[in-house]
Amino acid sequence: MKKSQKKQKQLTKEDIKIALTPLSDEHLEKLSAKDLRLVIKGERGITEYYKDIAERAILMNKELEDKVLIIEGTLVKIKTRFFGHKSERSPKPPPAPLGKGPKEKTRPIKKKRDLEERYPDAEVIDKEMHLENPPPCACCNNQLSATGIFEKSQSITFIPGKYVITNIYE
Repeated sequence: MKKSQKKQKQLTKEDIKIALTPLSDEHLEKLSAKDLRLVIKGERGITEYYKDIAERAILMNKELEDKVLIIEGTLVKIKTRFFGHKSERSPKPPPAPLGKGPKEKTRPIKKKRDLEERYPDAEVIDKEMHLENPPPCACCNNQLSATGIFEKSQSITFIPGKYVITNIYE
């Protein structure tokens, strides 16, 4: 910097207030070239001042938007932990009159596991299977004996015209 150039001073609120007061056309015509240069320099200073304020405001706005997203995400996590998925169900709407509105969903019918219940008219064959030579006990080497507890397994066979269920007790 040259010695002849002066440092720009920081604008005060009073300077800004005076500078923002509009000059009338008559007043501008009376100003000398030197005074007009001063007015233009003041305008530039004010423009730079508001440009800096606008840039800071944009940065602060972006920062606040990011913080809002983080806080909203945290709120969702807390709500799901606190309420769980079952408490957020809405009540069912009242049923629509017959013939109007969407059809109600019906729950699927649970299948019966026992084949005899599922096919009541099918022929049933019961077989008991016994081991001819039961293995010895692994601990004491004594002969194992039947306890009377059976495991039931079922199979179904389709012979044209009828079903046959075979129960095997082991």
